[in-house]
Amino acid sequence: MEISPQKAAVYWDQVAQMQDEPFTEAVRMAVGECKWFPTVAEIRRFYRDRLYHRRMNSQTVIEYKAVNKEKARAAIAKLKRELGKRPA
Repeated sequence: MEISPQKAAVYWDQVAQMQDEPFTEAVRMAVGECKWFPTVAEIRRFYRDRLYHRRMNSQTVIEYKAVNKEKARAAIAKLKRELGKRPA
């Protein structure tokens, strides 16, 4: 399945702040359980479930990564510029 650059940009905007390992686990679960391509809301639900289970099974505190908002904005702006160059 091919994803349009516009859809990829929206997904990235919504999931960029998620931690890598639980995000990867969430996507694997979503792909395995969802009938269609998972929505951001479905990925978020699986992600929250993974974080909850990790907290319940661990005595360590999971620290959230700070999002570099400028870097994220620059990546989205670059993608928008590239999309603007493509013929309709």
